[in-house]
Amino acid sequence: MAPCVPQKLVSSFDCDMRVASLTWEASENAEMYLVSAESDSGHQVELSTNATSAQFSEFNCGQQYYLTVQAVGNVCRSVPSNSSVLKTEPCTPAVVVGFMDCISNIATVSWELAEGAEYYTATVHGPDGPLETCMSWSSSCGMPKLSCGEAYNVSVIASSRQCKSIPSALSYLNSVPCVPTGVSVVLDCDTAEAHVSWNASIGALKYVAYSWSRTFNFISCETSGPVTHCTLSDLTCGDNYTVQVIAVGDECTSLPSQAENFRTGIFMLV
Repeated sequence: MAPCVPQKLVSSFDCDMRVASLTWEASENAEMYLVSAESDSGHQVELSTNATSAQFSEFNCGQQYYLTVQAVGNVCRSVPSNSSVLKTEPCTPAVVVGFMDCISNIATVSWELAEGAEYYTATVHGPDGPLETCMSWSSSCGMPKLSCGEAYNVSVIASSRQCKSIPSALSYLNSVPCVPTGVSVVLDCDTAEAHVSWNASIGALKYVAYSWSRTFNFISCETSGPVTHCTLSDLTCGDNYTVQVIAVGDECTSLPSQAENFRTGIFMLV
């Protein structure tokens, strides 16, 4: 006599261990059971057992699996049971990229959509751990509260109602350099030059000082590294100038410093 069809299948998924479990009621005349699982994408896993439970660790992420059980007797086997449906954890987001809006200092994180994901959480990590998060139902989100001049790491997790994915690989992100402060000017009337200095800005690789006069004489000087001074040359005597300094980072420049005004001497040699 053929064994009865297995009944009352119950499946579950351990999100931490990434292991699927299936249980069912014992079938009369069964000596063993054949358990089959097939995903929407066609991935198949099979095993046999003498018990009324089975576990799978070979399932792919982001898939819906249909699990069935056949009871096997001495001579015959039953038809497959009704399916128990199980969803695995979302896949890990890939191609995570962080970039800054240099004007607003808002960081945007983007990634490729992951199988099985219903929403995503991006996290910015500083030297002391996680700092800011943003959530999205699409493939990007923004973070407006990052401090200037800092180097951050960014990771993304995909989530479903049931599980979370493994965090993505870290992506690097540099925020906008801080605005230079403490700008001061010392005039050298003998050389028609102005020596501009300022306080160091976090995140700056170099600096540029811009100056302009009421007569539209535009002059600039640039540092060759993170030094905090440079010299404006070829100034026009007896003119009023305004100078501002910007910090230049890896990807962005800071907003200009507070303006500093100065007037060149009447008897400056030019």
